[in-house]
Amino acid sequence: MRIYGLEGKNEEMVYEMTFRNRDLMLHVYSSLGNVMESKAKIKTLAELLAKTTVPVIKEVNKTTAELTPNILRKAEEGFEDWKKKEGLKDVEPDIARISNEIEDVDARIDALVFELYGLDRKEVVTVLESLNVPEITRNNILMKFGGA
Repeated sequence: MRIYGLEGKNEEMVYEMTFRNRDLMLHVYSSLGNVMESKAKIKTLAELLAKTTVPVIKEVNKTTAELTPNILRKAEEGFEDWKKKEGLKDVEPDIARISNEIEDVDARIDALVFELYGLDRKEVVTVLESLNVPEITRNNILMKFGGA
């Protein structure tokens, strides 16, 4: 998992975490996402990490690493029950994958809007830069943009 920050108008990776357990990675990802969506004022990596609470389950004679992934398993079970009730089949309970798919769909929509307005690539870049769209998002939109 990588965390990027802004240095002027450039995005730079400021922190990288590796996990041996995907459930734990998703748990931390979700916790970081909750802080980012909370509109908390965050200017530094230290502030982001300080304001992030990763829920853990503690029990005598068991490690947190063993118990905490149970939160995700319980949420996945609830998600599976909801899917059955709603008649959904092709939806995975993977917050990182869902988030990436949403970003991808948003980029495709943005690219289509630019095409509908008849903008060329240079004009699209100008619009995205004027809106201070993050570089990663800008590149994703431009990859999907088919205009000249």
